[in-house]
Amino acid sequence: MNYKQVQRYIRLTELVPDLQKMVDEKKLAFTPAVEISFIRPKNQRYIAVSIEGSSPRPRCRRHRKCGSWTRTANSTAM
Repeated sequence: MNYKQVQRYIRLTELVPDLQKMVDEKKLAFTPAVEISFIRPKNQRYIAVSIEGSSPRPRCRRHRKCGSWTRTANSTAM
């Protein structure tokens, strides 16, 4: 582990407890968590509530499949 990686782990201590728990439970990925750690705690709590309330989005392994899925979803929504 290099110096920058250690700094990023230390930066996670700046997250509010709800977001720290999400990182531990793998509900929030490491890199976005580090970015969120720079936001004020009040706003971090809003983000935590938003993440908890959101439903998981479907994941596609290939970009082409995602593109066709999005086009199909958009055309049926019209």
